[in-house]
Amino acid sequence: MDEIAMKSMADRAVPLLARAGYRVDIDAGLFGGTAYRAALAEQAAHRPPPPPAAHARRTR
Repeated sequence: MDEIAMKSMADRAVPLLARAGYRVDIDAGLFGGTAYRAALAEQAAHRPPPPPAAHARRTR
């Protein structure tokens, strides 16, 4: 599992755990490190650019 997926799961779990009475304190450095930034960059590099027609509709 990559860091982006782990952060997403942690973000979704925090409110559920808090409602159940748990106190959640996730270390800020856990998901903000170099590996996380590299995973975000890799994910952004694999996104296809928007089709030209979609861009033309926005500029009109």
